[in-house]
Amino acid sequence: VVRPLPVVMELAQDRLPLARWYATYKADQAALWLNEQLAVSRPFAAMAPAAAAAAPREVVRLERRLEVSRSTLWPTLRALLLRPS
Repeated sequence: VVRPLPVVMELAQDRLPLARWYATYKADQAALWLNEQLAVSRPFAAMAPAAAAAAPREVVRLERRLEVSRSTLWPTLRALLLRPS
């Protein structure tokens, strides 16, 4: 099925909130994983003691941010599903 460009653009625009949520969520997950690894890395602690000391706080901040992000998923999906197609 070939769709005209305006229809495709409208579809992409309708899905943008979900794509934005997904990209932000995955970026936060990756940052959390990295900070968890850095928090227990002895070489990192030796090279950058101040950053190593901040890593556990950053892990907590990212965990909270992911929790907030998960709580916004349903409203984002609901808004998308309730739109007329």
